[in-house]
Amino acid sequence: MFALGLVTTTGSVSAMEDLIVLCPGNEVDAGILSPLPEGWWSTPQLGRITGAEVRQVGGEPVLACLYQANGNEIAVMRRPPQDATLCRPRLSGFSFTCRAEAEVGAAVELQGKICQASIQNQVEWDYKGSVRWARKNLENICSNANDSLQPGVCFNRVMHGNINHGNGSRWKWQHALRLCAGTRDASSTIGCFINAIDRQMPWRQAIDQCRASS
Repeated sequence: MFALGLVTTTGSVSAMEDLIVLCPGNEVDAGILSPLPEGWWSTPQLGRITGAEVRQVGGEPVLACLYQANGNEIAVMRRPPQDATLCRPRLSGFSFTCRAEAEVGAAVELQGKICQASIQNQVEWDYKGSVRWARKNLENICSNANDSLQPGVCFNRVMHGNINHGNGSRWKWQHALRLCAGTRDASSTIGCFINAIDRQMPWRQAIDQCRASS
């Protein structure tokens, strides 16, 4: 069993102080919990962590740590900390950075730019560690989804999450951007692409079929 980890420099969170929320661990027990008839048993299964996302559940944000077990995705979720509700996934360590806002006006202003803020200087757009995005590319990937974290989550997973495009897992950033631009559900977009590739669909056609604006 794992406990959620919280790391902060003080006992409370100030207006612009970051709070780190860690995922429960690198593995979770994904075994069957339902009672089984006498004489039946199940083999213990471990789910290994693959990512961290901020999702919407019932119109409210949740921190979702993603695990893979037997080819299925398992999401372990929690609400953001009460005093630091503006959260984004970190690029390493399977964790989240959460921040409190000084006043409602500041939160509303940031909400309109949350996609770009979660990508610029945060997400590597190549394989050399480059995190400074050109304004045009930033605007393109966040088009119609600037109040969402999902375009950046999608791009980061496609570029750096070993997503096979049918001829390897190293992507040209232009193709990853095209697939992920405007998505409000990174898992759905990527899952659509993976399923299309599994059906032997050419990767260009798979991108066109699965991208949010298609």
